[in-house]
Amino acid sequence: MIEQCSRVTVYCRYFNGSRHEIGAPFETQIFPDTIAYCSRRFRAKYMSLTLTEDEIPQPPVKIIDRKMANPHHNFTVCMAPLYGDEPKWLQIAEFMEHYKLQGATMVYIWVGWVEDYTKRILEDYEKRGEAEIFWLYDQYPKNDYYWHNVEIQGCFLHTKRISKWTAVVDLDERLILADHTRPLIGYMNHLYRPDIATLIFRQQYIIKTESSPEYYIDDRQTEEFMPTQRYHNSSSFGPPMFVTKSIVQMDKVAVLSIHKVLRYYGYYTDHQLTPEEGYVKHYRYVKTNNFTKFRLSQVEKLGEFSVTSLEPSYSKKLVDNTVNRVRHVYKNI
Repeated sequence: MIEQCSRVTVYCRYFNGSRHEIGAPFETQIFPDTIAYCSRRFRAKYMSLTLTEDEIPQPPVKIIDRKMANPHHNFTVCMAPLYGDEPKWLQIAEFMEHYKLQGATMVYIWVGWVEDYTKRILEDYEKRGEAEIFWLYDQYPKNDYYWHNVEIQGCFLHTKRISKWTAVVDLDERLILADHTRPLIGYMNHLYRPDIATLIFRQQYIIKTESSPEYYIDDRQTEEFMPTQRYHNSSSFGPPMFVTKSIVQMDKVAVLSIHKVLRYYGYYTDHQLTPEEGYVKHYRYVKTNNFTKFRLSQVEKLGEFSVTSLEPSYSKKLVDNTVNRVRHVYKNI
């Protein structure tokens, strides 16, 4: 199981451009969770891992060169694994269009399972170079929740040096500044402290009471069922570090978990935004993962609920972009 992988001894196997193995295996350990650090090897173009030195390796994967002087992106987003029965096509569209408005130029998406209808919009975003999809393989024993650990470490490695800043969030989470008209990328570009490597956002839960629609009907339905337009019953903010999500400079991080950085390289630190600066709008569906049984009572203890909405001009941009994209993908099928 994934949660039992740390400290397991494995062997790095190296292959040239013709996928012929070169040199002796390199012994290392898994840490943390699903990461194996392997030494560089001259002429290596592909790699694989095995549990023993003489085990027949699985087909090797291509090595990604991360020695670039400057990142390809200033801001990217990693979406937590998609699984479960709720249709996700509309949530994906709103998620993508929100983070594009925030300045993100690439979204990395891990998929455990989605229905074919939702695959259409994923494939459209990938085809246009706005997303990269990682399909999680069914042949491995797993609990769906533990694919989250795979995604976290995959995000950590995949965006390191490729992107300056990376948000690590779920499908139902919208990181946003308190001034909704100001994009996140503007805030990050004007940070005055070079030692800050993580921005930490506190959560505001917005209660989502219905499943998302199964199929597209028209523009009116799209706008009506966008989470940001339909749900407004919002919790108070919890204390610092109660439940948080982050935007991280991965090249400065040694160990990353789902909700925070556990260890940095060198002197780096984090900045915890106050709700007056920015926060996470978490559109939490009450029927998933026993939310009402295990979490709702904790959220209610945070304080009074209130009605909240996006700032009108930002909301209109988000609606227009989401409606247009959904119509493009689904109107003529």
